[in-house]
Amino acid sequence: MKRFITLLASVLLVASAVAARQAQPPPPTFRSSVDLVHRDVSVLDRDRRPVRG
Repeated sequence: MKRFITLLASVLLVASAVAARQAQPPPPTFRSSVDLVHRDVSVLDRDRRPVRG
């Protein structure tokens, strides 16, 4: 009888652990993207001369 109770307790413990593991929601997913846009620009001063550096 003692062996049956030990076996039953083990089965219940495993079953509760499996149920608890299945009840957890999945971790959140972070999605992102990057768009690279290359632009050639010129910087001019107020006299319309190019600014260097």
